[in-house]
Amino acid sequence: MIYSTGVTNKSNNPFYTVGKSIPVVESEFTITAASTANGDQYILAGGLPLESRVKALMAKNATPALTGATDNDVGFFHMVDGVLIEIDADALIDGYSLATAKSTRDLLYDATPALDRTKNIRDVLGLDDDVNYTGGVFLVLTMKNKPTANGVLRIDVELEQSTTN
Repeated sequence: MIYSTGVTNKSNNPFYTVGKSIPVVESEFTITAASTANGDQYILAGGLPLESRVKALMAKNATPALTGATDNDVGFFHMVDGVLIEIDADALIDGYSLATAKSTRDLLYDATPALDRTKNIRDVLGLDDDVNYTGGVFLVLTMKNKPTANGVLRIDVELEQSTTN
């Protein structure tokens, strides 16, 4: 008998099994070049438990060509008193360009095809079981380079929630 990697890596919480909840968090941002700065952060999803998995970052239609936005990261933060505190700012995507329109639907796969999608957020971050963040973690897009063009960025974050920890 041959099992998928999700079953063998997470025997107590197998990947993509029947009965899993796959919520989608819809995010939409109007990017205006004149009011955007280097390092601006956009919260894609928040309050995520460490046992969840980020399944995909799906672009609705194509992404706009955000000329100048050549270095973008997607990673995890936690919030303290309304301030984002970095855990790993480029845990999922490091240095991805949005300077040209992307017709690829899954930006996560396009940016990091070698990412082990069987890992939950805790494993991606390399956190011990005793580490927890009150209110969960936030998935954040950081635009390290300011875009010089305007556009509306629409990304659906597909998550796989844990049925057991």
